[in-house]
Amino acid sequence: MASLSTLSFLLATLLTQGSCLICETCQSPGKDCTGMSRTCAETEDACLTFVGINSLWSDKITETVKVCSVNSTCLSGPISVTINSEIHFWSTSSCCQGDLCNNKKLDMPPENTTLNGLTCPACFNLGSDQCEMVRTLNCVGEDNHCITTSGTITVSKLHLHFHIVGIITGSHM
Repeated sequence: MASLSTLSFLLATLLTQGSCLICETCQSPGKDCTGMSRTCAETEDACLTFVGINSLWSDKITETVKVCSVNSTCLSGPISVTINSEIHFWSTSSCCQGDLCNNKKLDMPPENTTLNGLTCPACFNLGSDQCEMVRTLNCVGEDNHCITTSGTITVSKLHLHFHIVGIITGSHM
């Protein structure tokens, strides 16, 4: 006959193993993706769906990602970053808690292009960590914060410095 402590341990182990969240996981071009169900790690307590549009010069690239996430750092809602009239990143995301809660399509809300009266300096320089030619951009919709960032992109053995000045949606700052 099993002792009470052994039985309690087995029951706790079975309950713990069954308590991890299950999310749909995929990454695909386009406005939706479908993928495999994945049991998340114990530290991942949310499912995330992200749809993003990158507008680079004349190309628009849309991508959807669904993954396990951490609820305390999971951002929901629209966000946009504008560097200039030719470089614009726009996305929306949704975080949820519950098995396969992210197995639905996330619709991109219409982009708000109404001028809001704010302006920010703007530049994009690939190959340097500073900008010499800075223009002024008009902010639209919920975009209400100016950003400045520099860094290095490394591809194989090539290291490219960049400097970005632009506009971001302030609710995610």
